[in-house]
Amino acid sequence: MKHPFDPPGEHSTSEENPFPEFTVPPNPQQSEAVNWKIMDEETTPPIDAFQETTTDKELDDQTEYYPLSDTIRLYAGWQLALYVMVYALGFYQLNEKVSFRVPYIDALFISPILLTATLGCFLFLACTEITRMFPNKTTLKIFVSLLFIVLFVFYRSNV
Repeated sequence: MKHPFDPPGEHSTSEENPFPEFTVPPNPQQSEAVNWKIMDEETTPPIDAFQETTTDKELDDQTEYYPLSDTIRLYAGWQLALYVMVYALGFYQLNEKVSFRVPYIDALFISPILLTATLGCFLFLACTEITRMFPNKTTLKIFVSLLFIVLFVFYRSNV
């Protein structure tokens, strides 16, 4: 007697096989069978592993990067938004308008370092925005940058 999981073959009969054979109905969407072609080694083109498709110069021409100042402005903007959120939570905790306490927020809210970093982010964003309004005036850009540096140092020396 044949095992029930063996595929049906010449020796099997319907009495020996406890599982009935099912036929799959044809797929109406597929009208003809897929013709697979086995390619010989002689017909396949050789692949050159060291063949360069593009040169380094072409890649450099295709690659575009954002300017560094835009990337730093994006980071400073998100950092300023985080500082504003810390100030808002600290204000609500100080006035006891929230039902929870976060000691880390309390420490940051009263910290002069956070206030300095907030002012630095704001001055950086303001300075870069003002210098963008004057694209060709280099001396004015330098003057505005020095003015903001002086404001930051003056604030930091007094806090």
